[in-house]
Amino acid sequence: MVTGRGKKRVVPNVFS
Repeated sequence: MVTGRGKKRVVPNVFS
């Protein structure tokens, strides 16, 4: 699950 914030980063560490 890649959210809008996750797309801005190289790796989806927003919810990691």
